Amino acid sequence: MKFGLFVTIISCSYLFFGGQCIDTKEDTTCSTNHPDSATCTNSPDYHSGSGKPDSKRKDQTITSNQDAKDICVITPGSKPAWKAGDLNTLFENIVEDANGSGEYLTYNPKAQSRPKIKADGSPSPPRTNTINTDDSPWLVSLENFLTDEEADYLIEVGKRQQYQLSEQRKDSLGTRTSYSAWCRRDCWKDDATVSSVVDRIAKVTKVETKQLSNLQLLRYEEGQKFKQHTDFAAFLSRGRAQGQRLMTFLIYLSDVEEGGETSFPYSGVTIQPRKGHAVLWPNVMNDDPDAKEIRADHMSLPVLKGVKHAVSIYIHARDFEMAHENGCVAQGR
Repeated sequence: MKFGLFVTIISCSYLFFGGQCIDTKEDTTCSTNHPDSATCTNSPDYHSGSGKPDSKRKDQTITSNQDAKDICVITPGSKPAWKAGDLNTLFENIVEDANGSGEYLTYNPKAQSRPKIKADGSPSPPRTNTINTDDSPWLVSLENFLTDEEADYLIEVGKRQQYQLSEQRKDSLGTRTSYSAWCRRDCWKDDATVSSVVDRIAKVTKVETKQLSNLQLLRYEEGQKFKQHTDFAAFLSRGRAQGQRLMTFLIYLSDVEEGGETSFPYSGVTIQPRKGHAVLWPNVMNDDPDAKEIRADHMSLPVLKGVKHAVSIYIHARDFEMAHENGCVAQGR
């Protein structure tokens, strides 16, 4: 039997790519133990954490395979945030004031780990706080990135956006047991405090705010954790409109009495949460910003005493904001 060409009406919870229907619904099942499995890499919500659907997003109906491709793949002629070599240049400017601007000095930046060779080919300063002292990926800490008042305010924003327990979601599979809430564009655009924080992140990372994911506000209570995982998402390197998650920017909103550290097993670095301080690391390689930095796996160790509050945001290679508005991303990131 022969079939003629037909057009299928689909909602924005499914998108067709290369003849394949990709599920973008919120309850995508992905295990961080198998981050490159077909289930995960075909899902635009891979490793998304928890949160509610965004009622402000466009209610679109995609009428053909071509429509889905047109709005959810890279716009012809658009340029990514990074080319080969830009990663090392940015991080050297942050930790060494390599460009002489002095703009980062207020945060007392420190390279908790770094590659052994600088962008100019000279050797990096020796590291003594890492297991792999010969060569490790970038991991930079920034002190006093937020004021105490800003940190407290963001915790209240999380309460207002309604924290949800991650382990109750189908996509968690026990890998994350904390609470999380989303602050999307409609949450921050008219909020002077949150907008100021977002603008500061964009300034530090040298991107436009449209390349930033939405903010994920996190709360870890005693015993809660996030197992070892990667923030790199393979499907984003396949021509998706928002581009790959180049970097992760994590800000601690509270001190923790005991436990709750962010651990990076490859380099052997463990970061103790300190209110207002931030850590920044790349998820991609310096010589190929679409390739996974396999050494950047990390975990949030269990909180042993007290409560840990934090906020995380991804820096994308391309226009996340437009991709989200067009219904190409099921979640905040």
